[in-house]
Amino acid sequence: MRETRSVIQRQKIIPDEQLQRGRVRQVHIVGLDGAGVFPAQRGQVGKVARALGMNVLATGSHPTEAGKAIGTYVDLDTLYAQSDIISLHCPLFPENREMINKDAIAKMKDGVILLNTARGALIVDQNVADALNSGKIY
Repeated sequence: MRETRSVIQRQKIIPDEQLQRGRVRQVHIVGLDGAGVFPAQRGQVGKVARALGMNVLATGSHPTEAGKAIGTYVDLDTLYAQSDIISLHCPLFPENREMINKDAIAKMKDGVILLNTARGALIVDQNVADALNSGKIY
């Protein structure tokens, strides 16, 4: 865990003051049943978050036992409201296209960290740009 925290601090993935003050307590993984857990090279997000002492909240269309061992599955509104980090790991489907839009962003904590490791069409670019410029998204 100490080594993982050191890598995160060196790479400035999460600002030092947020790690030191314990601000980052909840990480939200969209698609924990997919890339959030497996395959091994892409699926370490939840495990690393747990190793750093974070609570892992997740959503996925097909919750798995492996996912349940890493985090707690909740609905998107709960995730948006409680998460310090939102990490997207899901395939693109018509029902989740532009899921990160101005309405979703409004439900998020101020200063949330958004990581999109999935598809660009999951977000509305202009809405995310506006949120970055206003400080809503870090």
